[in-house]
Amino acid sequence: MAKYEHELAALDGTGLPDADTDAALTYLLGFVQSHCRSAHDAARVTTDSAMTDADWWAANQPLLARVLDPEAFPRAVRVGSAAGEAQGSAWSADHAWKFGLARTLDGLAALIDPPS
Repeated sequence: MAKYEHELAALDGTGLPDADTDAALTYLLGFVQSHCRSAHDAARVTTDSAMTDADWWAANQPLLARVLDPEAFPRAVRVGSAAGEAQGSAWSADHAWKFGLARTLDGLAALIDPPS
């Protein structure tokens, strides 16, 4: 109960009804838990394989270039390439955290302070 009490304190003063406060907390914690699992899994793959993400992509790039047809998968190739270039890897825990947390908080802010 002390953990729940402490977590609920972050939503004090929002004006949300109690049931919505609980739902907002559940939503936020779900994002945090999901992100932490993904970050842990990504780190574990690097540890288990002894290859960084960049090493894996460098080793597999020739094969991927042969099998990923840009005409068959134009969006996936375009977006995946842009994301990889911007993040320096296929997935960035830091970028995913910052982007996802900002969108999660934006969504909660819209609930707390709806537009007039």
